[in-house]
Amino acid sequence: MKRAQLTQIAADVIQIDRFLALYGSDASDARNALRELVTSLIDRIQLSREDQSRQEPQDVRSGTKDLYQALEALSPRDDEQKSLKAEALGASFEVAKIRALALAQQSTSIP
Repeated sequence: MKRAQLTQIAADVIQIDRFLALYGSDASDARNALRELVTSLIDRIQLSREDQSRQEPQDVRSGTKDLYQALEALSPRDDEQKSLKAEALGASFEVAKIRALALAQQSTSIP
């Protein structure tokens, strides 16, 4: 994963966490899922530095799914929470897109 990609993921993760903090205590499950995903991503980065041929660990994939499900489970009570949920979902899609691009760049090219 390139430095620019890591920087963008970090910025998106900070945004997601900020949106969820503003959402309120109902977003605690989503914030926990985000923390677990970040831990898995850090582990993935460390593994990729050691062995470029490794596939993405299952915990990163399940962490992404857990975060998405936690975000989808939010039930906004007003327009502000509805907007915060939408922003958090949008930023999470950006993280997923950057990760997918990084994985595609790591894989071998088609002959």
